[in-house]
Amino acid sequence: MGSLQQEADERERARQEEEALEQERLTKLKQQRAEEDARLHQEREAAEQVRLAQLKRSPGGFIQYELGTTRGVVWGSFFFLLSGLGAAVGIVTQSVFLALVTIAIIAIVAYILGYHQTIHRARQGTWEEESSSPDANEAPQSIVAYVIAPLVIVAIYCLITFFFVNYLSQLGYNVELTGQFLGFTRSWWLGRQIKAGLAIGAILSLIIVLSFEPWKGLGAALRNVLTWGVLLSFLFSWLICALFASIIDWGWGLGDGWVVSLLGFVFGIIGGAGLGSSFVIWTKGKPIF
Repeated sequence: MGSLQQEADERERARQEEEALEQERLTKLKQQRAEEDARLHQEREAAEQVRLAQLKRSPGGFIQYELGTTRGVVWGSFFFLLSGLGAAVGIVTQSVFLALVTIAIIAIVAYILGYHQTIHRARQGTWEEESSSPDANEAPQSIVAYVIAPLVIVAIYCLITFFFVNYLSQLGYNVELTGQFLGFTRSWWLGRQIKAGLAIGAILSLIIVLSFEPWKGLGAALRNVLTWGVLLSFLFSWLICALFASIIDWGWGLGDGWVVSLLGFVFGIIGGAGLGSSFVIWTKGKPIF
C-alpha cells in the first residue's frame, strides 16, 4: 500500500515538473515572439522613417509633409513674391529695367533659399549616391510640372511688369494736385499716393500671413489675406490713414489720385503676402548650398 502511494506521488511530481517545464517553454516562446514582434516593429518604423525622409526630399513630399499645403499655394506664393516686390520697385523707381532686374534677382534668391525644394529633389550626399538611390528618379511628368510652373510664372509676370511699369512711368509723381477737402485746400502728389498705399498694404498683409500661418497653415493664411484680410485692412487702415493724411495735408489721401493709392495698396497686399508666405517656405526648407 505504501509503495503504491509512493509511486502515485512520484508520478504526480513528474507530471508537475513536466507542466512546469512546458510552462517555462511557453513563456520563453512568448518572450521570443514578443521580442521578434518588437524587432519587426522597429524595423518597419525605421523603414517608414527612411521612406518618409526620402519622400520629403521630393518636391511633392516637401510641399505635402513639410509645408502642409498644395502646389497651387506654393506657386501662388512665388507669384505674389515676384509680382509684389517687382511692382514695388517699379512703383518707386518708375523704371521697367529696374523692375525686371528685381524680378530676376528675387527669383534666383528665392530659389537658393528654399524654393529649389519645391522644384526638384533635395540633394543629399554625392551625385553618385543620389543616382543610386532607389527613388532618385522622379516621374518625368512630375518633373515637368514642378520645373515649368516657376518658369511660366516668371515669364508671365515679366510681361505684366513691362506694361504696368510702362504705364506708371507716364504718371507725373512730382506734379502737385490741389483741391478741396472738407472745405480746406489740400495738395496731393501721385507719387505719395501710390507709395503710401503700397507701404500700408505690404505691412498689413505681411503681419496677417505670419500671424495666421503657425496655427492655420500657409494656405489658410493666404486666403485670409486675400479675402477678409483685404477688407479689414482697407476699412481700418488705408481708409483711416487716408482720411487722417488728408486732414493733416500729408500730400496723399482722399483727394486727387486716391485711385492710384488704392492701386499701390493692392500691390502692397500681394507683395506682403508673397514675402510672408515665402519666408515660411525658406524657414522650413534649406538653402541649396
